[in-house]
Amino acid sequence: MTDGQDLEALWSRMRASGISNWDDVRPRLSERCDPVINARFKVPANSTVFTIGSCFARNIEENLAKLGFDLPMLALQLPANEKVNSRAANIVNKYTPPAIWQELKWCANILRRDGIVTLEDCRDLYYDVDGLCFDNVAHTRFPVTPERMVERRQHIFDVFRHVFDSDCVVITLGFTECFYDRTRDHYVTNGILTNDALRASLSGDVEFQSLSFEQAHGFIRKSLDLIWELNPVCKVLLTVSPVPLKATFLPEDVILATAQTKALLRTVAGEVVGTDPRVGYFPGFERVMLTRSWDVFRNDLRHVSDFVVKDIVAQLTQTYFDADAAHRTRFEDKIKTAQASETQFNVHLLAAQTALEDQELEVAKAEATQALEQAILNPDINNGQLKAWRVLDAVATAKNDWKARDTALSHMAQLRPHCSSWIKLAYNNFRLKRFEMMQSNIDMAVKTIPLDHPNAQGHIDKLSKLLAANTPDA
Repeated sequence: MTDGQDLEALWSRMRASGISNWDDVRPRLSERCDPVINARFKVPANSTVFTIGSCFARNIEENLAKLGFDLPMLALQLPANEKVNSRAANIVNKYTPPAIWQELKWCANILRRDGIVTLEDCRDLYYDVDGLCFDNVAHTRFPVTPERMVERRQHIFDVFRHVFDSDCVVITLGFTECFYDRTRDHYVTNGILTNDALRASLSGDVEFQSLSFEQAHGFIRKSLDLIWELNPVCKVLLTVSPVPLKATFLPEDVILATAQTKALLRTVAGEVVGTDPRVGYFPGFERVMLTRSWDVFRNDLRHVSDFVVKDIVAQLTQTYFDADAAHRTRFEDKIKTAQASETQFNVHLLAAQTALEDQELEVAKAEATQALEQAILNPDINNGQLKAWRVLDAVATAKNDWKARDTALSHMAQLRPHCSSWIKLAYNNFRLKRFEMMQSNIDMAVKTIPLDHPNAQGHIDKLSKLLAANTPDA
């Protein structure tokens, strides 16, 4: 597009610009990628900002909240056994363009009606598994009763409805590989594939799709049109998540598949921004992927380091958000200490893991304890305490120190109350002959057993028999 300018004007603008020529990029690429951003709008301080999209949207919302903005998604609450990790909102991550569109359309239909969710509203959103509901658009492994399905979807609606009254909506695009249920004309989460029986039963109805540009662009365009239909003055900010695919269903290297999906989504964002002045773009993807250091990622080489997230959000707010001066000062002070804190944590954790592999148990314990201290001081280190406790648990197990293992497992169960945590605690309490606590652990394991766990029920049955054999008066 030339926007009506003649070639001479375009040439002159390119030559005069300080950011148009690659010869001038070194200062913006030497240590980290720091592109110049031409912001189209400013969001006033203390505004309401709604975030939707991939897991990177969770990073953005948590940090924007610390700058004094109102983030409705942080109001989403779930019982511990329904969470996939410490963030309740991860259950409604929307990684693909059709997932974003479907959630917005579903929410708008109920909002226009009466705001009350019924089981009929949820019919396409779950698969029946022996009378229980396996949510096919939420990221959860646990089926729930029909009553709980409606209750949870009502809560999700009560949060998502704020997309239609927020001052700004931030949409983070994740990937383009998705699964489509032909019988329902409905896209479902990849999570349904983790259950063997469910995957087998749906093999004739659900197909894999790698979205084309036209498909992805169409879903995002419809999503924006719907937002503006109900919220005409809303500002929209698009980003592309820098988090690579965990796995690909295409018959190629996941590195190539990641490049393809991110390139397509970046092109979609560029097309939308280039044709609609109501939309801005923030280059979080570019800032991470074009920075020539693996320090921008955590140890899994996928998720972005916490201090990098803070740095990205700092630039995001400086560019698009008028944060309160006091909040901004405190936030920027935290950025200065976050990198040092996370670096110390990683140093101690790696030393602990290395010592554990070498069977240097006392060294592993000391290093893991120091990592734990760093994680407690800096709760923004993602799953920091859990990672440190896992090493301490392994040390206790290697030393047959069941009391120390009880401490580690109890903390791990509090941090991540999944079925496997309760099973481990039950076995440990059996060793300690604490049979009353063992029964409580078994009850929690039963309550949180996922559909796709290959041997959880076998462990529960074994533990129940051990308990019965050792408590004859029960």
